[in-house]
Amino acid sequence: MDVLTIQETKIDNSFPNNQFTVPMYRLYRQDFKNNEGGLMMYIRNDMPQFRRCDLERFSINNTNGRIEIIAVEVTMSKEKWLFSSVYKQPKVNLNTIMESKIMS
Repeated sequence: MDVLTIQETKIDNSFPNNQFTVPMYRLYRQDFKNNEGGLMMYIRNDMPQFRRCDLERFSINNTNGRIEIIAVEVTMSKEKWLFSSVYKQPKVNLNTIMESKIMS
């Protein structure tokens, strides 16, 4: 397996990364407080990669709900791939997405 994503981790920064270490994989996290939401992504650490925080800025977190994003660019066989993990809370409606900067 090259990439694994997990949604609804329900952890925050009080849980250190070493609790989730998997040999030969790099861990990326997007945590949220109050025991809700959260994303994790594991990518094999022998592939060149970097987190694309510039793409994660399109996350939504307001009174209408939340969309969470992790984005990582990976180079495999001289090709660049973008892996992302996205979670949309059920209460986020289409209008919230259309009015956000995601669709701009």
